[in-house]
Amino acid sequence: MNLQIRRLFFVLCLLFVALVAVTTYWLWRSPDLEARRGINSPAELFAIMESALRHHQGLGVEEHRNRIAELYSRFSEIAAANPQAWRREPVPAAEIRDPTGKNAMIAFPYTKRHCSQWNVNRAAAILVCSAGYAAELGLDRSRWIFPVAATESKHVVVLAQQKQLFSHPGTVMAGERAFALAGIGRNELDAVELYSCFPAAIQSFAHDLQLPPDRPLTVTGAMPFSGGPYNHFSLDGVARMADVLRDSSGSAPARRFGLVTNLSGIFGKQACALFSNAPGADGYRFEDVTAAVAGLDPPLPLDDAYEGPATVVGYTVVFAGSSPSHAIAYCDTAAGARTVARSEDRTLMERLMQEEFCGRTVRVRRDGFFS
Repeated sequence: MNLQIRRLFFVLCLLFVALVAVTTYWLWRSPDLEARRGINSPAELFAIMESALRHHQGLGVEEHRNRIAELYSRFSEIAAANPQAWRREPVPAAEIRDPTGKNAMIAFPYTKRHCSQWNVNRAAAILVCSAGYAAELGLDRSRWIFPVAATESKHVVVLAQQKQLFSHPGTVMAGERAFALAGIGRNELDAVELYSCFPAAIQSFAHDLQLPPDRPLTVTGAMPFSGGPYNHFSLDGVARMADVLRDSSGSAPARRFGLVTNLSGIFGKQACALFSNAPGADGYRFEDVTAAVAGLDPPLPLDDAYEGPATVVGYTVVFAGSSPSHAIAYCDTAAGARTVARSEDRTLMERLMQEEFCGRTVRVRRDGFFS
């Protein structure tokens, strides 16, 4: 294998690692506290994160439900224009927001149509070669797409021990370094594909990356509509981004940039990659920011035997069929620890879905239930 091919192979390995983190969704558990309190799926964890986002944004419960339904309705319209999407019919916001028919409530405020569709059988292929070889083959220069910069953080902190449920230092630092390595600003982005397993994921990325509000957050139409299992969806995102960044007119294109992000676990790992229809001034650049993120983001201590008053920082109501099953709340204690509590009180569960409880004080019992 000659030096040029070895270098290309190395670049591809780095890009793959940056985009497809090896941790799967099922590595989210802390020492079984979350499981013992009744958390069984990623949807429930991201719904807890969603409540923290809602509280940070200062939105009312109903206002927030409308907002994420409208966001996902717009995503369905983007998917309808994507020839590779698995579902290509626009979905009205009301059909996403409200649990009716097969669109069951999963974990408040998420219905099934807010959630990633993992059972979609999909494949994507990206053909990569050196620019010299592409020229030798006579490939149309207007269709070349270049990896410019990629970054990743592998500092894993489970959700229960994250200081802020709505914001993640790994995303912030990975984004800052990716833009710096590429030598561009956020306003120079022409297209964005944020990882979109659940609404909290895509909104948290947008928040931490400080993306311009006028940029659509997906070019595929997002996972519920475009489809794609787990981290494979980032490969779908790169393939679609390549199409979007190409010059369809065949004329000499102005330089364009696209951002694709990836996460693994429950925001345990984060990655950002920037692509362009023109090569980077310094070629492809990669940086692992794990050590720097670890220095900024120590995990909070967990207290699984806490009893007394605690402040809710995130919560959800989990459904079994059409009925609420139980509520889960992540709470901060006065001593600076985090605990996870459960409730099966039907009156309280109804209130949790009507009123904002983030920031409120609840009483946690030694058996892990709260009231």
